[in-house]
Amino acid sequence: MNSKNILFIFEGESGEVKLFKHIVYTYYKKYYNNIFVYSYGTSIYELYDEMYKDTYLSLPGLLLEKEKDIKKKLILKREFNEIFLVFDFDPHYQKYGGEKIINMLSYMNDETDDYHGKLYINYPMLESYKHLKQLPDYGYKDYFVYLCDCVIYKTYVKSITFLNKMSQLHFKVLNDIIRHNLRKLNYILNNSYTDLTYKDYNEINFIDVLKKQIKTLEKEEKIYVLNTSIFFVIDFINSEKTFKLVMNN
Repeated sequence: MNSKNILFIFEGESGEVKLFKHIVYTYYKKYYNNIFVYSYGTSIYELYDEMYKDTYLSLPGLLLEKEKDIKKKLILKREFNEIFLVFDFDPHYQKYGGEKIINMLSYMNDETDDYHGKLYINYPMLESYKHLKQLPDYGYKDYFVYLCDCVIYKTYVKSITFLNKMSQLHFKVLNDIIRHNLRKLNYILNNSYTDLTYKDYNEINFIDVLKKQIKTLEKEEKIYVLNTSIFFVIDFINSEKTFKLVMNN
């Protein structure tokens, strides 16, 4: 089981890599040496354009075709058992399109299929995981970002967060961050900022979350702050035991 190779495809080259290596080491240490990281380096909407040009290629194959860096090529040539993608919603990006990202999330829904992979979208971007002034942060339910402020979101989060070092993200803090985002997920979908059960979580359709965000963006020019990539902790070994580990510690 722990011999499987796992590929993470990230939008960025720094923040995502550090965070997810730390997460895997904290929760799934025995898999740490089986993690491979590829940084795409730009928005999901660029990946959308590439994918719809070459639909016959697997994800690693598609990326390999365009890649020039030798080290990155060696990573993409490996065989992978699971592929996870982590990208920003980026509604301010010039190629943003609601239908585009709905199509991407609908298609990328199976981490065991190297043509699909499993996509996590963060709203508005990765730094949403530390959009917290303290723990618990009772204001998290109402945190949102206006479209016009997305360009300064990273700077804003840096100015208000209490999470300034990766070393602060120990087991209990990570669990608390996950719980904040599970409640926010429930609030966005059901207007109830309460804990989800394991059954509730597995019944959530993340397309509905995305559509709600797009609808809010179109009506009010804002989106709810939400980090879904942190749910990798639950999804990687999706069991009630894992879920309870997060909820009860």
